[in-house]
Amino acid sequence: MERTNIEKILMDRFEIKEEDIIDSIRFFGKDGRLFCFPSKQKNKVIIFIILSNKFEFDIEYSEKEINMELKRIVDDFPLFRRALIDFGLFSRTRDCKVYTRNR
Repeated sequence: MERTNIEKILMDRFEIKEEDIIDSIRFFGKDGRLFCFPSKQKNKVIIFIILSNKFEFDIEYSEKEINMELKRIVDDFPLFRRALIDFGLFSRTRDCKVYTRNR
């Protein structure tokens, strides 16, 4: 899979390999929901990368749209929404109304 620049930076920084991302399936149930949030930072970043891939490039999402998608996967969707921003996988406008996935 072709990775975005920010994903490559994160993968390099946290020494993440593609196999690690594939192996992270163990954190998700058969229904696709995250049932175990890992304690290691490396594994957390993998989860954030996986979540960012649920969204398309060049589409402007509202906070409500981001929340709706994240709610399907995680319970604490505000925490994960903020993490997508904090790790640079997403950008948002100053008023927090428009979110876009970063390349």
